[in-house]
Amino acid sequence: MSEFTGTPPSTSVQELFILLVPSLLIPAFFFLVRRSRSEPNPYIYEKLGLKGESNLRDEEDPKYAISEATSKSGSIDWKLKAILCHPIKSCGGFELATAKISGSGILWDRKFVIAEWAEAPPKQGQERKTKWLFRTMRAPGYERLALVKPEIWLRKGSDTDGLLIVRYPYVPSGPLASLHRLLMTLGLMSKEVSFEVPLEPPAKHNYPKEELDLWKDSPIWLNYQRHVPRSLQTLVQAKGPVTLFRVDPASYREVHGNAPKKADIGYQPMTGASDSYPLSIQNLASVRDLAAKISDEIPHFTIRRLRPNFVVSGGPAFDEDDWKCIKIGKHDIYTPCRTTRCKLPCVDPDTAKRHPRQPEEASDTQD
Repeated sequence: MSEFTGTPPSTSVQELFILLVPSLLIPAFFFLVRRSRSEPNPYIYEKLGLKGESNLRDEEDPKYAISEATSKSGSIDWKLKAILCHPIKSCGGFELATAKISGSGILWDRKFVIAEWAEAPPKQGQERKTKWLFRTMRAPGYERLALVKPEIWLRKGSDTDGLLIVRYPYVPSGPLASLHRLLMTLGLMSKEVSFEVPLEPPAKHNYPKEELDLWKDSPIWLNYQRHVPRSLQTLVQAKGPVTLFRVDPASYREVHGNAPKKADIGYQPMTGASDSYPLSIQNLASVRDLAAKISDEIPHFTIRRLRPNFVVSGGPAFDEDDWKCIKIGKHDIYTPCRTTRCKLPCVDPDTAKRHPRQPEEASDTQD
């Protein structure tokens, strides 16, 4: 019998290498392949959005902090400073150079919404029901929707034929979580997940139409759940399944309240997944006034927290409180309602960190 020396045979190292390398490379390969397929053919599609520098790059410049007293000493020169589009309600947005507007707002703005299969708050005299409930950054965990970055890729020459690509950080989970974190650290696995859905459903599509609880409304919209990875549920720490709804073109929500009437403008204003009205306009001077009040707690407060469609500049803070109708170019835009504020602007759009008080507290005390 030969004596055991305590040194394992050299083949065991080779066997370990053969077992370990595929276990590392196979998941990385599939992850990287999945990522590469998310980039549309640039010869066929073009990404929607502003090319070059942001129009909001100088938003903190003191020249935009115009008070009523300051404006009286000089001329007022209102300008449309920036246009923003948020395809998915409560997710990231992007700037536009120009925008096409209809009775339901900017084309592709808030035409999609994230929803969770969860128990709805019971209504008086009714039993508890589980249904699709819309979700926003207001809900705990869902502040991470700020990290969800939608992209719109249009087929060249078309405004409607294209893809919505949804990108967000990958949060490892399950038995392979440690391995995935290692691969991400080594640069062998992407730190991002993405999926894509059609902007317009095909003519003979079979996407289910399901009821969605959206504030007081219950529209029947298209459920794109088959495209949504489980990793999105992990990102927002949802207890139930998470999906993406698309507004059904035949089922927009009519806007009433302070909105102009059909008899006055020829049509009833509509909206997709916006909270109340199809367009949101913010005066940069008003936001700089608010930012000055909370600068100790949020040194760099961006207007992007308020998620406007139009950012205007050149006039005094809060001048917009008295507006009834404004003209942008050749277009008349009714401004019948003031924006009610909530906890959503407390979320930093770049980090998804939620401030415990601001700007909600300062907004509540605004004169």
